[in-house]
Amino acid sequence: MKLVLNTQYKENYAAHDESYVHGVSTPRWKFKGGDTYVVTRYDLPSDIEGFVEELKGLVEYSDEGSMTYLLDWNIMDNTQDVCEDWETPVDCYKVNGRWVAMKRTDNRDHGWRRREILQVEETWDMLPDAGRDNYKIEYLMEDGDLIIGHKGLTEWFAAQEVAA
Repeated sequence: MKLVLNTQYKENYAAHDESYVHGVSTPRWKFKGGDTYVVTRYDLPSDIEGFVEELKGLVEYSDEGSMTYLLDWNIMDNTQDVCEDWETPVDCYKVNGRWVAMKRTDNRDHGWRRREILQVEETWDMLPDAGRDNYKIEYLMEDGDLIIGHKGLTEWFAAQEVAA
């Protein structure tokens, strides 16, 4: 069994106006999608609602410019799909008392990144209010290279231009 949490992300377009004053000006919230978080590598406790509340504190946040909040959650069979093919779920698991998230995005079919990037893997420690610590990003390139970090990716593309 797995726990699946779905979130909603919204942006306050009015917050980008120079004249905007939070709490005074009228906000203009726009729905912008959300994320699917999946807990599969953990024995789900009998107090599932308390477990959901713990995770909710890690995925939700709100400020004057944007917010993410929990829409719903479900317990699903491990074989069930949790989202559409073009979406990328975030896998969550507990390691030594801390929550770790991993998002592995396949760029081959539905990707929006440059075609040379086949896959992107992001990992981070989940902190309250959607905070992140120990963030790491890796890129699998079409030539088989594994590039770590944005700086490494920039250097890889620069090397490709020199070689061409």
